[in-house]
Amino acid sequence: MIGILRNILAMRCPKCRVGNLFTHGAYNLKKFNKMPKFCEHCHQAFQPEPSFYTGAMYVSYALQVAFVVSLLLILNIFYPEATITVYLCLVSIPIIALMPLLFRISRSIYIHIFIKYNP
Repeated sequence: MIGILRNILAMRCPKCRVGNLFTHGAYNLKKFNKMPKFCEHCHQAFQPEPSFYTGAMYVSYALQVAFVVSLLLILNIFYPEATITVYLCLVSIPIIALMPLLFRISRSIYIHIFIKYNP
């Protein structure tokens, strides 16, 4: 279990756990979503079918909802007298800043659901 979580967060190929899922860094905003067609190590296709990553939007939505709810609970515990403006600023700024990273993690989770590890 720890191995798959580490592999998802490292954004490695789900089949061999060696190749990279993405070609550039997460905060290279022009190319943060670029993926190679195949793994350079095991030649696993990273887009097994057309529109494969459409389902990753649902994973991304779930991650963002969990993140926002966590932030709101923490903010409510440590700063209960916060105004709506404080809530909006302290939640929207991290979500916008983490958007490229959440995009990539959601794709990594999604491909790991369908392609199993084969050493």
